[in-house]
Amino acid sequence: MTTSNLQLTLRERNDEQVYLAVTKDGAAYDLTGATIELILKSAVSDADSTGTTLSTTTGDIVITNAAGGLATANVSSTVTTTPVKNWTFRLDVIVAGKRKTAGYGTYTVIDL
Repeated sequence: MTTSNLQLTLRERNDEQVYLAVTKDGAAYDLTGATIELILKSAVSDADSTGTTLSTTTGDIVITNAAGGLATANVSSTVTTTPVKNWTFRLDVIVAGKRKTAGYGTYTVIDL
């Protein structure tokens, strides 16, 4: 799996969709049977439990094309109620109980 350092921008008080593409060596990573988690938190050093976790398990993330490595994360307006800059996120793919980070970086909620 290719791990990418990314930036994510969301809009204050908006329901947002984040389109995800998971790859390995430049090709789509097959997400069949995978669980995907997008963890949003204020700092890398914070415990994951202090942030917001969106997941295929909770229905916040939907795999739209498993063979193509595609999914959509639905970020509720309850997550974007406060403008923030340079908070952190991590995108993990879990297959057969093994967690791999597919992406990480910072996110900003734009003050509207």
